[in-house]
Amino acid sequence: MTVVHPREVFRQAISDGAHSIILLHNHPTGDPSPSQEDRNLTRRLVEVSKIVGID
Repeated sequence: MTVVHPREVFRQAISDGAHSIILLHNHPTGDPSPSQEDRNLTRRLVEVSKIVGID
């Protein structure tokens, strides 16, 4: 499992002056159900996106 820091997710978008980004990831196991870690990271990314003004 690889955990990404929100800073890394938004760095290029902020640098480029983006108004929005699209995020996705895969589940190599084939099970598309979100894990608790997926949910936690999604919540954190939403919080950060509001702070930096990127949808």
